[in-house]
Amino acid sequence: MEDKRNAYQILGTSRDAVITIGGTSKEGKEANQNDFLVHKRDDTLHKLERDKAPLIEQLREIEENKNLGEMQDLKLELDLRKKIKEIEDEIRLVRSAYLEIKDQKSRQVYDDYMDFSIKMQDPKSKIDRNLTENAYQILHMENRCDDTKRDSIRIDNDLLSFKNFAINEKKKEIKELQAELASLEGKKDAESYRKKSRIDGDIVRLEGEIERVESAYAKVATKELRKAYNVELKKREDQVKERIRQSELRKKYSIAQSYNPNSIQQVGYKSLEITEKERIEQEKEKKRNLSVVLVREDGTAVTVERIGMLGYKNSNRMTGMLDAYRITRTVNGEKKWDVRYTNLNMIDLSRNPKTGELQNEEYYDFVANVFLSEDSIEGTKYNEGYLGEVLKDKDGNYFHDLTNKDELSAVMKFNEITKENEKKESKEGEEHEQ
Repeated sequence: MEDKRNAYQILGTSRDAVITIGGTSKEGKEANQNDFLVHKRDDTLHKLERDKAPLIEQLREIEENKNLGEMQDLKLELDLRKKIKEIEDEIRLVRSAYLEIKDQKSRQVYDDYMDFSIKMQDPKSKIDRNLTENAYQILHMENRCDDTKRDSIRIDNDLLSFKNFAINEKKKEIKELQAELASLEGKKDAESYRKKSRIDGDIVRLEGEIERVESAYAKVATKELRKAYNVELKKREDQVKERIRQSELRKKYSIAQSYNPNSIQQVGYKSLEITEKERIEQEKEKKRNLSVVLVREDGTAVTVERIGMLGYKNSNRMTGMLDAYRITRTVNGEKKWDVRYTNLNMIDLSRNPKTGELQNEEYYDFVANVFLSEDSIEGTKYNEGYLGEVLKDKDGNYFHDLTNKDELSAVMKFNEITKENEKKESKEGEEHEQ
């Protein structure tokens, strides 16, 4: 089931709570907000670790004393493992959520993403102006002010009017609250205490809103300021769009949650990387198909080169093999390459040397335009590079399958081991230099 919580909720708080945290200066306010989120992260992680500890202890006792004939013990063990995995998944989620909103710059992008997502789900929805960081919206101007389409002086006057109106309205509210607060002076009953606390909180909130309005106006008060701010706003909007795109890719292609390191007993990798001279010699002798060049429907050339073999043995002692491919292409004028793990039929992707015709046109089209589409290559980075399989359905049509958990786990475990070894080598190198 998809987790509907946002990053703030995962940490056990809300966006409102973070925004209302004050400080003696802009820098102080941001520092207080950052500290608050660090504490929320640590508190949540501490609670999760506390919940996990007795489960680990129970599991250890069962493993030490279990009787293989006892189905009840087996059921309890499986139940404990499931609960432990759920907590570990939540721990990873908390750490990831914190990184999304750990500082003002990150929160600005994430909050824009939240607002945009709400708008996408419900076009008629109104985003609370107290939460948005868009200066124009804070000043009650829905659209970005474009000085090339309207008179700059008129825009200046409109923004100043909106600023003054918003601040005056909030100052009136503060005066009314201060009058109400004065009427409670000398009263010491519980109800008066609650009212005073609420009023004090409302005054602090309104003062914060005045600061936000003044800060927003300072960003867009003149034509020159708006020109710079609009560039910044466009950059933020692009970041939001990219975040949404990545979210959709993760939803469509990621199966990383199915990773089970215990299902893989052994994993190994053999490199097939060779020198250019060796490549030419082997191609001449036709010893193997080293690479193929596919052309997508949009004309993009995609070079697919087999560079390694990843073998594994699962917990049932069944063995399997995956190939590693370097996939090179040009995207938006920039040359890119990524390594992905799957098994491709390189012969079916090639052309008949005598006729020049494709060996398997249907397979070629599917691999070039679907299996190795830009979305597929980018989306499967969330599986540590596991690309899945090309299979046929009952009607003989090719489809992209992402259900092989052993292959996924083998790739992810291999990458995990590789990163650990690289980290260890790096640490040893640093110690040697010292």
